[in-house]
Amino acid sequence: MHGEFMAFVMDDESAATIRTWAERQGYPAATVQHGGPNFFAQMLETSAPPKIAIVDLDGQSDPVAVSARLASICGADNKIIVIGSANDVSLYRRLLGSGIVDYLVKPLTPDRKSTRLNSSHEW
Repeated sequence: MHGEFMAFVMDDESAATIRTWAERQGYPAATVQHGGPNFFAQMLETSAPPKIAIVDLDGQSDPVAVSARLASICGADNKIIVIGSANDVSLYRRLLGSGIVDYLVKPLTPDRKSTRLNSSHEW
């Protein structure tokens, strides 16, 4: 696992967008993996968490609990950004309360300022 940045996404479109952003930041393409929170948690069993992680929550029955679990495993020094298809402000607030730093709604686009996938990686 890369110590600075990793992403774990479920769909090809999100993977391509995040990979493009990651490569512009100087991260290798391999920092973007297909798989969601379970794959990330599995990797955390044998590796230290990255400073910044993007995790896809699509398909999770309780995304808030999943986010809280990941935030707990990673600790306060690591930033977790979650992505998903639900555009719901209540969900957004509950996710922030679980310990993540941001929730981005799919589809991700590098030119959308709200996704923060721009030239700055200061989250």
